[in-house]
Amino acid sequence: MGGPVVVKGVLTAEDAAEAVARGASAVVVSNHGGLTLDGVGATLPALPEVLKAVAGRAEVLLDGGIRTGMDVAKALALGARAVLVGRAYVMGLAVGGRRACAASSRCSTENSTGPRLPRLRRVGDLGLRHVTVPAAWLDRKVV
Repeated sequence: MGGPVVVKGVLTAEDAAEAVARGASAVVVSNHGGLTLDGVGATLPALPEVLKAVAGRAEVLLDGGIRTGMDVAKALALGARAVLVGRAYVMGLAVGGRRACAASSRCSTENSTGPRLPRLRRVGDLGLRHVTVPAAWLDRKVV
């Protein structure tokens, strides 16, 4: 292994801790778009648990369940380092070329306006105080 390792498909504290213990530089909280397993859990509720388990020892990215720029803002506010949003653009490109690619996702336009709603200067200023999440998301026991 010559470079950094990123482990995708992490949805639990146990998996996150194991990935980091084995040398992962980053983990991607992902349910693979729900395509791999029927009924797999959503990514946003799993994010706080994974962040606690990683405890700053690796980057935490989020992929899956992102439909709008506000979903991106929520993930960043919860603590994700970055959010992977390529699928909407790729599908638009495949179906209708460049013009459809630009129109296929609301993420880019919402990310330019969304953080301004709470009067933030940049997306990186988003934090837990900007979102309301169920307490169970933040209170899960972590290994």
